[in-house]
Amino acid sequence: MDKRFHTTKRESFDPKIKVFLCRVYHSIETLTGTNYSKWKQDLAISLGLLDYDYVLKETPLKAPATDASAEIKARYVKWEKANRMTMLIMQRAMASSVKGSIPKTESAKEYYEFIARRFKVSKNLPRAHR
Repeated sequence: MDKRFHTTKRESFDPKIKVFLCRVYHSIETLTGTNYSKWKQDLAISLGLLDYDYVLKETPLKAPATDASAEIKARYVKWEKANRMTMLIMQRAMASSVKGSIPKTESAKEYYEFIARRFKVSKNLPRAHR
């Protein structure tokens, strides 16, 4: 992480919001390999509720130059936090045996794509087996 754009300010959350975020986080079924479709759906819902889902769709951002505008720097800081949190959420929601089979990367989008390739679901399977 680039220290030039790191903020030490912690957001303070209402206790009700903390409970909600905890429930969202714990609603993701642990990926064991046979439950990829369910895991993917749980992850999509959770990341969507947290407004982190965009990091799985957008091209990863590069750290802005030191002379970049405040708007560009703020966008990068927001993306970097969402990327980092998405990585932590995905890794926490996987069995150790699965985690070890996925290549390491700094990009949540790339990590998600590695997982998708590892557990690619055949469209020829009946829906109950996807």
